[in-house]
Amino acid sequence: MQVSILEKQYSVVVSPKRFIKDKVVIGSNSITIFQAEDSRKHPKTIFEDWLKEYSRKIITDRTKMLAKENNFEFKKISIREQSTRWGSCSSEKNLNFNWKLILGPQKVLDYVIVHELSHTVEMNHSKAFWLVVQKVMPDYLTYRNWLRVNGNSLKVD
Repeated sequence: MQVSILEKQYSVVVSPKRFIKDKVVIGSNSITIFQAEDSRKHPKTIFEDWLKEYSRKIITDRTKMLAKENNFEFKKISIREQSTRWGSCSSEKNLNFNWKLILGPQKVLDYVIVHELSHTVEMNHSKAFWLVVQKVMPDYLTYRNWLRVNGNSLKVD
């Protein structure tokens, strides 16, 4: 299996070696799945669980960086598997992101982060909101359109 994480391609392999606990190791060009001796989980499930945790770190770090660089303030970040949304922002300034965003390009992830951070300033999709997005990411329409066209392809096969 192949997977793309932020545009970097990895070969995903299941090792014949067994461990005490399920484990996933990322290398420079490959990701290796190790099943536990008594694992009942399918390797794909182990891999997806790992991807969700891995995405938490990537998305959280990137959100903090973009918020700091652009003077946005938020309270909390949650990473979920949302079926119809890539992100959301509550009136309390809590941000939610779909973990599958790491399966797309970095700039698409950045667009969704900037979009949700912009809601901490404008809680709507008014012209003022889009001006906030555009100020941070002048070419946001490119990435918004990419997500509309390619969003359904962000999955693990």
